[in-house]
Amino acid sequence: DNNFSVTGGTFQSGTSDSHGVAGNWDDSGGTFQATAGTITFSGGTQTIKTNTNNKFNNLTINGTIATLGDNDIEIGGVLLVNATKELTVTAGDQLTFTGNSSDHIINGTLTMNTSPGINLKRI
Repeated sequence: DNNFSVTGGTFQSGTSDSHGVAGNWDDSGGTFQATAGTITFSGGTQTIKTNTNNKFNNLTINGTIATLGDNDIEIGGVLLVNATKELTVTAGDQLTFTGNSSDHIINGTLTMNTSPGINLKRI
């Protein structure tokens, strides 16, 4: 099923490592520390569920991805949504950019649910 899960402890992605995920992402049970690496989602329909204070460095969307309710996505590097691909941030979730990069590329679709509680912010 190619899912990625952190059920306890810490997963550190490495200083320049790239990791591909073809299934669902769930780091809600532990700590995910992204350094300078890139996480690429490349499956069909996938979900992202994150723990508090866990963030991605570079995030590439090469599939159809949706957040699960009450799970924010924080990106410290670059967000890339490739052509014909989708990232949907569901009601109650936030998409936050905390790094210095302004090179975010949306060639596909970025959907922000317009329900109250949806925020797109750069810190």
